[in-house]
Amino acid sequence: MENFNDEYWYADYVSVIWREIDELYQWFDVEKFDCRCPSPGEDDTNLRLYRSAFNIEEDEDLLFVRDTSMDWKDEGIVITNRAINIIPDNGYSNIVVIEWTDLDHVNYKSERYYFYGNDNKLIYDIGEKYFFKKDPNISAYKKLSSYLTEIAQCVKVRECRHNKEYERALIISKKLVEEHDNHTFLHLEYGFSIFNYEIKHKNNPDEDNLKIALDEFYNVLSVYDYSFIHGYIAVIYKKLDNLWAARNHYLMLMEDEDECQDAMEDLKEIENSLEMDNYIDYKYNDRKLLMPIDDDHIAGCVANGIDVFRMSNIPSCIKFPVGHPVSGQLYIGHPFKPELYVPYETYEETFFVDKVHELCHLLQCLGATEITIESVKGRNVSELYNDSLSVNGDVGIKAFSGSGSYDSNYSSDRSGTSHSRRAMHFSFDPMYKPYVPEGLVWYPESTEWQRLVQNRLHGNMLEYSEHLSTSQTRIINSTEQEKVKASARILWAKANVNVEKSSNNNFKESIETEWKVSVTFRSIREMNEEYEEQSYEENNSEFEELNEMYKLAEQGDAEAQYRLGVCYEIGKGVEQSYEEAVKWYKKAAEQGDTNAQRCLGNCYFDGKGVQQDYGKAVDLFKKAADMGHVFAQVDLAWCYSNGLGVKKDYTKAIDLFENAAKQGVAVAQNNLGYMYEHGFGVEQSYEEAVKWYRKAVEQGYAKSKQHLGECYEKGNGITKDYNKALELYKEALGGTILDEEKEELKEKIDSLTAKMQGKAPVSITQSNDNEQEYIETLKEIIAEDGEITDRERRLLEKLRTKLGISESRAKELEDKLANPSLTAEEQEYLDEYKSIATDGEITDKERKLLDKIRKMSGISEGRAREIEKMA
Repeated sequence: MENFNDEYWYADYVSVIWREIDELYQWFDVEKFDCRCPSPGEDDTNLRLYRSAFNIEEDEDLLFVRDTSMDWKDEGIVITNRAINIIPDNGYSNIVVIEWTDLDHVNYKSERYYFYGNDNKLIYDIGEKYFFKKDPNISAYKKLSSYLTEIAQCVKVRECRHNKEYERALIISKKLVEEHDNHTFLHLEYGFSIFNYEIKHKNNPDEDNLKIALDEFYNVLSVYDYSFIHGYIAVIYKKLDNLWAARNHYLMLMEDEDECQDAMEDLKEIENSLEMDNYIDYKYNDRKLLMPIDDDHIAGCVANGIDVFRMSNIPSCIKFPVGHPVSGQLYIGHPFKPELYVPYETYEETFFVDKVHELCHLLQCLGATEITIESVKGRNVSELYNDSLSVNGDVGIKAFSGSGSYDSNYSSDRSGTSHSRRAMHFSFDPMYKPYVPEGLVWYPESTEWQRLVQNRLHGNMLEYSEHLSTSQTRIINSTEQEKVKASARILWAKANVNVEKSSNNNFKESIETEWKVSVTFRSIREMNEEYEEQSYEENNSEFEELNEMYKLAEQGDAEAQYRLGVCYEIGKGVEQSYEEAVKWYKKAAEQGDTNAQRCLGNCYFDGKGVQQDYGKAVDLFKKAADMGHVFAQVDLAWCYSNGLGVKKDYTKAIDLFENAAKQGVAVAQNNLGYMYEHGFGVEQSYEEAVKWYRKAVEQGYAKSKQHLGECYEKGNGITKDYNKALELYKEALGGTILDEEKEELKEKIDSLTAKMQGKAPVSITQSNDNEQEYIETLKEIIAEDGEITDRERRLLEKLRTKLGISESRAKELEDKLANPSLTAEEQEYLDEYKSIATDGEITDKERKLLDKIRKMSGISEGRAREIEKMA
């Protein structure tokens, strides 16, 4: 950077620019034209004569000399990094000195050069022969004036930036790029000018302009390895919320020793903001490969296709095999088990054996009596199977149990070549009906296994065999592997790792292995007979247990009373009866049993076995909640958040939800996320909402999958990702019970699918992203009182302008939001609501009747609340 306290702060910069213009050296050849561009630091007798005749300081860099004198070098022109110096007449006239900071532009006309100053007035003019003794080519004369103007304007750009005239600097640099030759230094100045104008001058940078600056900086980096530019690029990516890209450029900046320490601090700050513990939520292809590197070797470790982590800051969500991670080791993620990463060098075999394990586990659960695994080609069963078990047993790969025996025999493979083959044999005695176990990883992706399950469960299949090979678990093809290899070699070289050794180990040619898995199943008919006998014994045991429970309940045992109430409520061992359930719950509740208090409270809340009474439900929830019953706390929080049986109090609801959420209750985590998302009782925070939705999703909570999907779709608190949103909507649909909620999810799936295909019509609910952001902002503003203050209106106007939405379109969106169209059923519901909500209050009984109308009309609870706000 220039030292602006120095009178000639621009001198070094001018030297760099001059020597970057190759044509100057092609034109000015001392042998042909009696002029030249000296090399940096060059010193000879003639150059010393020029310095003496033109009063050039020793520390001044000579860029161009042209002698038009007879003998004494005292006529002509000398250009230095400080000024253009001219002696027009054999030393008898004064020296004309035009400093670069005083020069605005140079014109060429009628065989003369005209030098203009900052006030656009002519400073001096000289003939073309002062530069060229002979004509180099027809365009050289004009190009020279253009290059001199470029240098003067670039100096002016830097001076403007120093004086914080950022807009003027931007205007000048943009014009330079558009009008002059495509020199790298012009792109650098334009990039700097955009950066300063958008980042330092404006409160809200224009994203499109920042992207232009990125293009300009990358243009420079394609020619020169200026490490300092990575710092500017990193800041821009931070402004664009692309934190991973910013992180990579801070890594590159660390190669500059002067910037290393500061870059490391910026890197740590970025990593803290990245929520790296959510790393496995990224798309698989975006996180497929990673490499840990020692902290002191991390500088510059960036390569396409491989994520790099400091050994001290590897995301906690990632799991490795025992003994890993190792610095400089390349790892690849499991395609269907997001948290698992294994060494790249053995991944095909590791995933292959993992798949075999799962198939055998599935076969066992389907009622296998015998399973045999035979080698067909490649590595034999005992060698690879046992090795993989010992390596991966601690990272969650599902194995199966059974007795094994090893057999050696000879047979021919499919090509007819005889070779040794080993087999492993397992025997089982299935005790339960065939079923599909939970937690399978490969099964959802295998249509062949799914057909196997259908044939076994519905067709009584007795035998099955399948060939599995490592080629089926090969994730990287040969073309992609070459790219991975190139990237890995770059990282190893940067991290001071033995490149050849690592490359040979990781990319050695793999041996394709194929095994045959054969199974014999027990007849389902036989298993049914055994199951019926077992069920009879279990029923007898259950009857005896119920008898004992009844006796204890009659004797006043609170726990037995509660359990008996549960049996009557769900019809377990007795005929279902809500009235009997309430009877026993009351007895246990009166003795202080918190489970019974909570269950009785739910009976009052739902009107099961008693007259619905939200007030009594709240009293019972409070008793159990005060004694630490976490689910009663959730129920009570729900009442506070909706004003059912108690005055609405978001603050109390938040406290209760948070307490239960921290204890791992999924429904509480979901509800707490919802409160944060909508700002109910807390300052609105999409990031906090996403945090709690994630925790509930990890426990499989369907509603949170929907909510988290909505965050991904809108980009609220997380990077917008339509694919992830669609995936979560589909998962939520599979866990949803209520028909109306299923319909709502189906609509979301259809709408998002259409949007991703570019077919979604523009409407109040399906507009472009900028309009959707405007709509969401409007909703937030009018959520509390339905009004927009003058201050809010001014802010909205600024947002509208920034989003590029016309005034007429903004009004249309606002009108539709205020007066959305209703279906006949929705209008009927609104009319009923208006008729009973005349005084602003609705009794519990009226709410119950309204809910019946809502359900009969097929209106979701959320949609009903939106309709009520229109009253």
